[in-house]
Amino acid sequence: MTKELQVTVENRTYSVVVSDQVEALLAAKAAGRVVLGLWDSFHPERAPFGVPYLIDCQEEITEEYLERIVRRQMGLPWRITETKRLILREFAPEDWDELQEMAGESQPEVFSDHLSFLAYLEHQYPFYEYGIWAIIQQDSGRLIGAAGIWDMEIPAAAEIGYWIHPSFRRRGYGQEAVQAILQYVEETLADSIHSIYAKIRKGNLPSRKLVQRLGFRQLTEEKDGSCGVTDCSEGIGSTLLQYRFDWSSLPHPDSRE
Repeated sequence: MTKELQVTVENRTYSVVVSDQVEALLAAKAAGRVVLGLWDSFHPERAPFGVPYLIDCQEEITEEYLERIVRRQMGLPWRITETKRLILREFAPEDWDELQEMAGESQPEVFSDHLSFLAYLEHQYPFYEYGIWAIIQQDSGRLIGAAGIWDMEIPAAAEIGYWIHPSFRRRGYGQEAVQAILQYVEETLADSIHSIYAKIRKGNLPSRKLVQRLGFRQLTEEKDGSCGVTDCSEGIGSTLLQYRFDWSSLPHPDSRE
């Protein structure tokens, strides 16, 4: 069975080829079209492998799901959420030049070079459906920073971080972005993420006040051996404070309080 479904993304209509026939899917994929494979979970050996997305229940093919499929395969960034002043969306390859204007700031290590940046976009978003996102100023459309979450060794937890370009600091953008991310995680990722952690250098008073205003609780102090956190200005060996934000009252695997 092969059929085509239509979905509109950013004012353009895309055709998605949906099929359980591997030949049809691979031919459409080779032609640069968006494809979605159907498979029977009782017979996985018949699954049309070689296509980026498979689904076993056609009833789950919603317009939002089709839009996500189109964005993933056509390289269009997914809009995560927005506030009164900001848009948080996935980074796109064309953001690289603007990112270079922030060079020298405490950016994520995965954005340290162009190839690492492109690899992150290719693998992080499709697999996890979350990561480090671009902060866009609504009025100007400018990239003014980055914020997002990433995995930790602690089960059911993620770490949050944010970076704002110096010329846009002291305007409340950091708090606005972090608050929007907390709401997004609660609404869309609560089944898998129960707690959000933040690691902040002891001398970074603005960030400490920010997370405290949003309901984070301080847990521990430790010496840092790297510069993989929000602010590297104090240098390696400075004191890190760890904070945690919880939605759930369930017992948490991290009991170091």
